[in-house]
Amino acid sequence: MLSTLTLHCGIPNCKIHYEYQFSDAVSGLMAHWYSHSSDNIPAKVFLADFPNVGNSYIIELCFPVKLNLSTPFWALYMNPTAATEGLDSEAGIQSLRFCLCKAKSIISQNEKDARLEVEVSEVKSLTSLIGSAPGTAARVPDIIKDTAAGYGSIEHFENYCLVRVDFQGDCGTQSIFWKNNGRSYLVAENDWDFHRDTWELLNEPLSREQELTLGISHSPQR
Repeated sequence: MLSTLTLHCGIPNCKIHYEYQFSDAVSGLMAHWYSHSSDNIPAKVFLADFPNVGNSYIIELCFPVKLNLSTPFWALYMNPTAATEGLDSEAGIQSLRFCLCKAKSIISQNEKDARLEVEVSEVKSLTSLIGSAPGTAARVPDIIKDTAAGYGSIEHFENYCLVRVDFQGDCGTQSIFWKNNGRSYLVAENDWDFHRDTWELLNEPLSREQELTLGISHSPQR
C-alpha cells in the first residue's frame, strides 16, 4: 500500500490540495461510509449504523487531499440521509461521529477520489468534549460577524442550531451549536472550499450576549 494518498481537484495543472496533519485536535475528513461487506458500493448504499470501535469499514474520500496513510486520521461519519441531502434535520446532526481510523488498504483510486479499507479505533460524538477545558480559539465572534454581514443563515432545531456561512459558493463553514441546561456551545465546525472539506470537534461556550445576537433560545426547563 502507498504510504501517502494524494487526490486532486481535476483542474488541469492544479497542484492545490489539503494536507491533513494528525494532531491533538479532533479534525476529521469528510467521508462517505460503507459496510465492509457491502456488495452495493457502486450504488452508493451508505452505512446506516454508527461505526463501532474495532470494526473495519470502507470509506470514500472525494476532495483534494494529501494524507499520510501510515498515521491515524479522523474521518467524519453522518447517516445516509444527511450524507445525501445535507444536515437538514436534528437526526442528521445527532448522527455525526468523529472516527479515528487506521488505513488497511486502498481499494480503488483515481485522480479525484479514493476508497479505503479502514479500522476504527475510537469514536467521538458531538458532545464528547463538553466537560473538558474549553478551546482557546474563539470562533464564535467570526461566525457572528459573517452572519451579520449577510453571508450566514441559522436554522434552529430542538437541541441544536446550525449556522451556514457561504461566501458566494467559493468557500464557507457550517457551525453546530448544542443547547443544554440553558447554555449553548459551539461543538463542531465544517470548513469547506474547492480544495477542502474538513470538520473539527470543538468546545466553545457562548455568552448570553452571543446567544441573543444569533437568536438562540432555550426551551423552558421542566
